[in-house]
Amino acid sequence: MKRYLKILGLLIWTIFLLWLFPLDDIREYSIKRVGVPAKDTLFIFGDNVVVQNFSCDKDFNAIELAVSFYDTTYYSDGLFTIKIYDENYNCIKSQDISRIDIEGEYIAVSLPYTCKKDKLYTIEISAPTLEKNNCIKINTYADSTRKNAEMNGVILDSSIGIATYESKSNVLIIFALILYGIGIIIWIFDNRHILEQKAFSLIMLLGIAFMLCITPYSVPDEYTHYCYALRLSNILLHQEDIGLIDAECLNSQGIIGHKNANSSFATILNSCYLDRIDEKIYIYEGSQMINLIMYFFSAIGIVLGRMVGAGFLQIFYLGRLFNLVIYAMLSSLAIRIIPKNKELLFIIATMPICLQQGMSYSYDSMLNGLSFLFIAYVLYVYETTVCVGWEQIFYIGVLSCLLTPIKIIYGVLLLFTLIIPVNKFKNKRDRIIKYGVIVAMNIGILLLTDVYAIIAKAKGYVLNGYRTYTIHDLFDKPIYFIHFFSVSFANSFIEWGKSAIGSMLSGCTLLVPEWMILGYAIALLLMLIYEDGYRLNLTQRHVIFFTVLLGVLGIMVAGFAWTVFGKEYIEGIQGRYFVPFLLPGLILLRSIDLVELKRKVDSAYLYWLFQIAVIVWVGSNVVY
Repeated sequence: MKRYLKILGLLIWTIFLLWLFPLDDIREYSIKRVGVPAKDTLFIFGDNVVVQNFSCDKDFNAIELAVSFYDTTYYSDGLFTIKIYDENYNCIKSQDISRIDIEGEYIAVSLPYTCKKDKLYTIEISAPTLEKNNCIKINTYADSTRKNAEMNGVILDSSIGIATYESKSNVLIIFALILYGIGIIIWIFDNRHILEQKAFSLIMLLGIAFMLCITPYSVPDEYTHYCYALRLSNILLHQEDIGLIDAECLNSQGIIGHKNANSSFATILNSCYLDRIDEKIYIYEGSQMINLIMYFFSAIGIVLGRMVGAGFLQIFYLGRLFNLVIYAMLSSLAIRIIPKNKELLFIIATMPICLQQGMSYSYDSMLNGLSFLFIAYVLYVYETTVCVGWEQIFYIGVLSCLLTPIKIIYGVLLLFTLIIPVNKFKNKRDRIIKYGVIVAMNIGILLLTDVYAIIAKAKGYVLNGYRTYTIHDLFDKPIYFIHFFSVSFANSFIEWGKSAIGSMLSGCTLLVPEWMILGYAIALLLMLIYEDGYRLNLTQRHVIFFTVLLGVLGIMVAGFAWTVFGKEYIEGIQGRYFVPFLLPGLILLRSIDLVELKRKVDSAYLYWLFQIAVIVWVGSNVVY
């Protein structure tokens, strides 16, 4: 009975969220928004009335009108009226709109039924209750594709910015919510399988849901990552590595990057088959070894799509899907082998930012998955192995060699292996030799990749004509830059923490409400407290502390190298960069036994509450 009550509670919570944050519809425009500069401005108040005829080549059930304030500092309320007439001048819709309800550039008016294409309709705008000081204004445009407007019976030589569209339900978001529902049912009702046995399916369900909600190129730098995967797919197909597919070509197909744009959703829903990708593709130069590690699985998805002659969208989503599969495999394997904190690791692996990066072309899917598996395996060796043999050293070496070349700073996680007690080795000499082999393996893999290019970045970059800080600057004024780093950390620590969970999604353009992120953080901490911690001595705690500290400092130094010279704080760092160090940091915190709670709260249930909140919020924030 308790399980059914949980389901009922989650269902009521979801309905409340959908009432609070209604899902945005997808708008298929028949008359698009005006894309030319305004010619004139009409002021609507008192007896002023604007009338304009229009017709469409497609059916529509809603209109948009470009409306704004005359005086943005005047907050007095008042009504203006929009009326729509059919060809027989019968009023289809009359809507009074409050002046203070004007939030954006466009006001949307839904119609009671679908209007037919090629029919003549009329829009009338009036505001008899408004005066000049609180009137509304409407821009006119010299657009030959639109009929001219009339102002108080006088025909103008320009038209008002009216757009028409057919509003459709965003079935992608609806299907994503259904996948979340399936995940919740599996979590609550599947008692036959423990977490590690159902982690893969849960991560896949949640990841696919995010894949449906986040449009192509909306993940940071996804276009660049996609290009690298395309290049690797050419190598795998033995195709000549030349040619060009640029952003303008792809954007012309309705795909807009770095935001959940309505046009991107409309393209996906209305035209699931776009032009085939040219087999000759130019990609940025880079190490083929690094590309092979980071983009192999997404490239396999692209190769399969190209082999069967799929279109752009099918190929794009196949690449995303294969990246998600490897992320889910790595994360679920980590959950399987980690001795303790399994639910904690699951919550971290399914944080909104991890799901977004995991289902995208970003190498963060490999980076986060490998870091989870590396840390889990080290903890497995620490807890269960009696004597560390060459088999364990081989696995640690291979995992670190896959992790380090992706971003050299995450090689700091090698220090985490020092928590393995000395008495688990035959003697000190055996320990030194085995650690030396691990270090040698990592140095070797770096020499095979772009280690020289990585070191060269210490010389700085040029961003938009401005040089960035360099390591030379750091050593030239060490006292100043200690203060510089301290101020940057103090000012950005909270924002980094929030964005490490997922406060900024869809190319950092979608800001998730803070209460959702706070709720997720509470669920994370409660899960940490309720699960058993590791028995760590003071030395081992110091090892973990310095691993996390050096990792954070290393990321800040990398951000320092991206910061334009002369800035007073570090720029360009996102919270997702710290995710690989989150699990060690929480394990360290738990080992101190700071808090003991007498009464347990169902932290897993709390986790699902805020997971649902985030996905509903994403679905209610389509950019028009």
